Amino acid sequence: MARMRNALVDRERLKTAAMHEEMSRVVRWRRRDTVFLLAAVVWAFAAAFPSLYIGRPIPYVVGSIANADAYSRIDFTWHDLAAEAQAVRNLESSYARRYAETPISEWSASAHDAIDRLLAAAAAAGSAADVADAARELDIPLEAGEDDALFRGASVAKNDPNHYLVRPMVEVLERDIFPRGILGGDRFDAERGRTIQIIRSGTPHLALVGGERGPASSGQVGALLERRLRERFSVWLPDDFKTALARIVLTRLKPTLSYDQAGSGAELAERRSELLTRVPLVKKDDRLVSRGEVITIDKMGKLREEELAFRASQGWRLPVARLVGNVVLFLALALAMALYFKVAEGRDAGIRRRFFVGSLLCLLTVYIGYFLIWTGLPGTMLPIGVVAGVAALGMTMRTSIFLTAVASLISLVIFDGRPDLMVGYLTAGWFFVYMAARVRWRGLLLLMALLSGLIGSVAFIAWNFTRGDVRALFELDSSLLLLAEGGMFPLVGVLGLVANWFVSGLVVLMLLPWVERLFGVTTRIRLQDFADLDHPLLKRLIVEAPGTYHHSSVVGTLAEAAAEAVGGDGLRARIGAMFHDIGKLVKPEYFSENEAGVSRHDLLGPHMSALVIVNHVKDGAEIAKSYRLPASVVDMIQQHHGTGVMKFFHHKAVAQAPEGVEISRDAFTYPGPRPQTPEAAVVMLADAVEAAVRSLDGPSPEHIRKLVSSLSRERLLDGQFEESGLSMGQLARVEDVVIRLLLSMYHGRVKYPDAPAGNGGKKR
Repeated sequence: MARMRNALVDRERLKTAAMHEEMSRVVRWRRRDTVFLLAAVVWAFAAAFPSLYIGRPIPYVVGSIANADAYSRIDFTWHDLAAEAQAVRNLESSYARRYAETPISEWSASAHDAIDRLLAAAAAAGSAADVADAARELDIPLEAGEDDALFRGASVAKNDPNHYLVRPMVEVLERDIFPRGILGGDRFDAERGRTIQIIRSGTPHLALVGGERGPASSGQVGALLERRLRERFSVWLPDDFKTALARIVLTRLKPTLSYDQAGSGAELAERRSELLTRVPLVKKDDRLVSRGEVITIDKMGKLREEELAFRASQGWRLPVARLVGNVVLFLALALAMALYFKVAEGRDAGIRRRFFVGSLLCLLTVYIGYFLIWTGLPGTMLPIGVVAGVAALGMTMRTSIFLTAVASLISLVIFDGRPDLMVGYLTAGWFFVYMAARVRWRGLLLLMALLSGLIGSVAFIAWNFTRGDVRALFELDSSLLLLAEGGMFPLVGVLGLVANWFVSGLVVLMLLPWVERLFGVTTRIRLQDFADLDHPLLKRLIVEAPGTYHHSSVVGTLAEAAAEAVGGDGLRARIGAMFHDIGKLVKPEYFSENEAGVSRHDLLGPHMSALVIVNHVKDGAEIAKSYRLPASVVDMIQQHHGTGVMKFFHHKAVAQAPEGVEISRDAFTYPGPRPQTPEAAVVMLADAVEAAVRSLDGPSPEHIRKLVSSLSRERLLDGQFEESGLSMGQLARVEDVVIRLLLSMYHGRVKYPDAPAGNGGKKR
């Protein structure tokens, strides 16, 4: 008891010395370690610098409802994109395309020169056959009966065919047909009902396609031609003559108007350019947005343009004042981060790495926030979930909570004091931190991210409820898909916040390998992969060292329950216990749990036996590294015996040594180190206890309790737990859990009586 009391006194003395060392560390930091202070100053200026160029956030987003009238504070020019687009569409729909007209000389030659000669030949012909021969020579196809109709009609005007036949036809063509123009079928259909420009002698003339005096299609020309010929020719000419002549003329006619695509395109582009150069002026006190109006993309752009124009009108004073204010606010946050990491986590080796990574994540959050302001996107899209997730998986719980709070305060700064955003992100972030540090499966992490978004949305809505902003809940519009700000928020907008956290969860999963490598940690998600019994090392252990596998399984069960009882990581303890004895795969037959009735150590000297036994620690670490087991598992393999002494072989060596020869304990001591974490300490105790209890013959509850207490006290007095962080109270809880589990494993069993002979002699 005196020895135990002295050990406890020494332990308290060490704690007091550590406390004084911590206090002196803080004082020394004030004098010499300025890295954190310089980093904080640089971070603050880097975070505030974009505010020189990016204005205040617009209190609305696309799809939100304006809760008040907004007026311009200054005159500025504004391209109304929606109005311009509509004007361009109107221009394109009403623009008169250009058409070039065939010269009258070419048109006349192709249209009626051959017909004039045919009429003259018909007037001089002696029979219808002569008319048919003349038509063939002039390459004018005639239909059945038309040669006779032409012969009879032309014979009536035989005395002067030019006066009675040719001249009336030419007058109809040149007065009624040619001035209107003829369009091909495709062009006529494309331009029907539109006004076009007909270029005649370099001068444009407007005409309505399909109108009474406008360009006509071939079908319209045929009907018009027949009607005009009937009216123009003498009444004593037969009707079949007029019909045949109209058909012949129509077959000779070609489109007289051709589309000038290049000229039309050039003129349209010129008019469009002229239209777009007319920039309307928005005057001071003009209304930009009306209360209750839905904020469209165009209106959002107008509000942003007014903000930029106002900033420009203020010269350097407004941006500099905003910069100074942001520098002060961000410097306060940066100093808080520096003080936290240096003081609260100053004992850890990787403090600077965590500080710089955390600062970088927060700075990235700042710049994404500025980007959201610049593009007019809602503040609910700030990816604070990435900061919370990376911190939760790579750092301590309190550090994760602290960085999440800093990121939430960043949203308060860059979005001009939006407490609803901060409350939503803080609530969701702390829940995500708590859950992300505990989940074991990737799918569950995504589910927790989604649930975090829902919780943050509830907090966001509740905050706005406290301000009475509930009208929009009853004025939902299916087109409002983004979360509105500035006092009005459609309920469907909550999906934006939920989606943000879900995407943040995906990003955290993608960053998981880099997070583990950067911080030198093994997350529970990755640890869960090693809990699978299909792992190659565990399969080897089952086949090559079944006793060791059974021993490791029991130790894993004890270690997991004990670690969780003291607030440790039960999964990490169980995985470490499952692999702690894999070094025995090198020589499994030299360990008692794998012996087949005969101990090989009976043939070895104690020193050689100790060397074989101690090597399983070194061999286990090498095997674990070759199989790329997590660093925390390798550490537990190296620490699960600490610097303990193999008493059996040491006593055997002392007994066999000649009288007067002193046997050193060093040759029978494990190389260590001692357990550095509570989980490693729990594995050490569970390993020793399970092996000792298994060696008992018919262990009783009293024997188990005494054995566990004895082994625990022995290692405590030997100093094996001093570096693990395990307190006396926690050690007592570990003992209670281990005893309870061992009692359940080795409980007494009822002896069954022999069955009657009629039952085949079997036991029930």
